[in-house]
Amino acid sequence: DNHLPPWWTGLLYATVVFGIVYFVLYHMTETFPLPEEEFKTEVASFALLSKSME
Repeated sequence: DNHLPPWWTGLLYATVVFGIVYFVLYHMTETFPLPEEEFKTEVASFALLSKSME
């Protein structure tokens, strides 16, 4: 068996840390809106803006 290159192992650890931080910030604490919620907010604000321009 060959060992993985250090950059590969570092990338794996960085990905795991990113995933944990993302999960905590977006799903557990709801500090940031989820992409679906953010999309709905943007669509609603665009609809309001387009109505005001008529």
